[in-house]
Amino acid sequence: QWAMEIQEGSELRNGPLKVTVGDVHVMLKLNEITAAPILSVTRGENRLLKSLPTNLKKLPEIVALLALKGEIERQISRMRPSLEAAMCRGDLFTVTELLELMTHPVLSCLLHNLVFLCQTTGDIVGYPLYKEEVGGPELRFVSHDGSVMQVEKTANDLCLAHPIDLLK
Repeated sequence: QWAMEIQEGSELRNGPLKVTVGDVHVMLKLNEITAAPILSVTRGENRLLKSLPTNLKKLPEIVALLALKGEIERQISRMRPSLEAAMCRGDLFTVTELLELMTHPVLSCLLHNLVFLCQTTGDIVGYPLYKEEVGGPELRFVSHDGSVMQVEKTANDLCLAHPIDLLK
């Protein structure tokens, strides 16, 4: 399911999407913490408008942006319960799988807020951090104190930490 979501969500991979019509700028971006899509409309340099002008709502570029916003909202409503179920079941992830999942802009935002642990040892490894390096993408984990840990590329026993794991 997540692999199919990755195919659909690639539009925002390189940052916010912007459409300019005359002096009106419409931008679709993701909230960095919740992954919720945010549509902002400005006129001129920085005058924020409360809503989209009615004469722009039927333009194909704006219709496409609004459709994408709706699809992202639906993706979030599917991804959150799916991540929670994976946590409750104790699903295992490989580093390769996590690297692939972190390429999806929405899923990446959600995963950045979740704590992972090594199921074999029971050690908490932290919050995932995706880094694009010269030799290819790397997955690191950030601890609650800010220290960064790198896991083996062959690790295949990473799982989402359940609150009961954190209690221990």
